Amino acid sequence: MCQYCSNNFYMKKNDNRLDIRIVPMKHWQDMHITSKNIRSGDEFFEELLLRLEKENICINKIVFFGNLRKIRKLLSLVRGKFPFLMIGDSLSEKMIGKNVSLYINGTKILNGQSQQIKIDGEVVGNYFNFPDSECLNVAGIYLKNKGVYFKKESTGEYAKIAKVLKQYNFEPQNIYRFWNYMVHIWENYPAFNAARNAYFKKNSIVKFPAATGIEARLGFGKKISLGFEAIKPKENFKLKWETVNLDTQAAPQKYSRQVSQMPHGPKFSRAVEVKFPNDKIKKFYVSGISSANKLGESSLTDDMQKNVAYVMTSFEKLLKKGGFSLDNLVSSHVYSKNQEIFQEFEKLYVAQKWDFPYNSVFTNICRQDFFFEIEGIAADVHENRLP
Repeated sequence: MCQYCSNNFYMKKNDNRLDIRIVPMKHWQDMHITSKNIRSGDEFFEELLLRLEKENICINKIVFFGNLRKIRKLLSLVRGKFPFLMIGDSLSEKMIGKNVSLYINGTKILNGQSQQIKIDGEVVGNYFNFPDSECLNVAGIYLKNKGVYFKKESTGEYAKIAKVLKQYNFEPQNIYRFWNYMVHIWENYPAFNAARNAYFKKNSIVKFPAATGIEARLGFGKKISLGFEAIKPKENFKLKWETVNLDTQAAPQKYSRQVSQMPHGPKFSRAVEVKFPNDKIKKFYVSGISSANKLGESSLTDDMQKNVAYVMTSFEKLLKKGGFSLDNLVSSHVYSKNQEIFQEFEKLYVAQKWDFPYNSVFTNICRQDFFFEIEGIAADVHENRLP
């Protein structure tokens, strides 16, 4: 099970607001911080940032989830300094939540170098050069890419990705995880899929990364924001990533047109496993998982309690297929179509006595009959779990 905190990083918990999980790699520490009930004017967030800076932790991304009105005064602490993103409740005003939760992913370098990635002066991520590999973590919102039309902005996001990859001599095939956030997803999802499919075809991507596609209010007039993680092993380092699918859920790319309402199904894998032989650790990136069945259809649409339970069972089965459990989660995000559905998740969470960290947001998912979705990152730090 992953550690909750390292020997050299400690902050007092305040009403269970702070959850820190660290994956101890050979050349770096991978830090995942989840916190709830963040508020404007709250010194807690500023103190947290100062503590991370003092401990020389590179911040890969800061993500605010929930009611964006609650964090306006906090933006001055991050804008222009760190890669950040807002995943806002996208429902009507009376249906959005009252709180904001926070997720921070950071890296403490033990042996290597880092560089902030900037595009047109905007901080969008970090590049890392370790003895056995190079890594890219791009998640910050790219504000200068704003188009009148969604299609144009989507194309601009893939141009951003191509620019970063070229700058650091990476290939598109080095990407193992995508995060895709957009406004008005039911209207814009076909255009997004077309842009993504064109990018995959142009770059001959046939091994599909894990991915999440979710509606969100992004702020600043942005219509879409794409983030990714990529890794490039150096000579004699046998790192590899593999895709994982699930028998009880159809592979997304195999969805029929009748199910997906698109000429071709979405191109992502249910999960991706990344093995680090030198570290004797493996990580597991689970895509956004909803209630799709073997045919790709949404199931249990008339019973939200069973719907949420089905999604969580599928999520657990994916983790188990990779040799993980919910106890191995270092971060997770849950997306609910309304507060009632989220309450079904919370009731199940308490009943099952789960203890994994999660952020939440009220929003629409890629189909009108998808009501609940969860994604997560797990890490296995037990040396005997690798062959």
